[in-house]
Amino acid sequence: VGWVFDHWDGNFTEAGVTDIIKTNNPTWFTMPENDVEAVMVRRELNKFTVYTTNATGPGNAYVGTYPIAGNLRDTEEYKYTFHHWTCVDADGNNCMHAIANPNAIETEITLTDRSLWIEAVYTTHYKLTVLYAQDSGDGYYYEGEVIDTVRPNTPTEGLVFDHWEDPMGIINNIYDPTPTLTMKNTTAKVIAIFASQDASGNSVTITGEEVDD
Repeated sequence: VGWVFDHWDGNFTEAGVTDIIKTNNPTWFTMPENDVEAVMVRRELNKFTVYTTNATGPGNAYVGTYPIAGNLRDTEEYKYTFHHWTCVDADGNNCMHAIANPNAIETEITLTDRSLWIEAVYTTHYKLTVLYAQDSGDGYYYEGEVIDTVRPNTPTEGLVFDHWEDPMGIINNIYDPTPTLTMKNTTAKVIAIFASQDASGNSVTITGEEVDD
């Protein structure tokens, strides 16, 4: 592995061989009256490098076809969905033709005559935590995704919904009990805040507390 035929060597001239093509394999020649010694000379194939981002590949390798696979792992705060591959060669040119299936997380790449830089591109989903809500909307969402399933929990007697606490500014109207949220490129937490009322109906105390269904 890694070596290929280069040429034939031997005592061809001394033996009187005049018609051999030394770079052909197989080759032929007219046998002279003298003994002929022939030795096959091999050369090592050039090695190139597949540089990877968010993926695994062959690294330093000979010309050939090798498996590649995305390897970005989910965390508690982020989940990733594979989207596609990118490829740039040593001269900065697009080399997508070297990837068998640019849309498959496990595919193959073909090395020919230069090193390649490949990246597995993912869609990132950010964690949303919603506290004190009956339809929480908890989950993982990509940047720009719209969520309209968030509703505050039914409060205990004497408590009414007042507003949402929204540090990241993803809610369109914090006083709307059924708001629209637009996810940003970060994790986020929103909290339903409830107010207790006095006899006149005025909100006097604001509290964020979990309420049983």
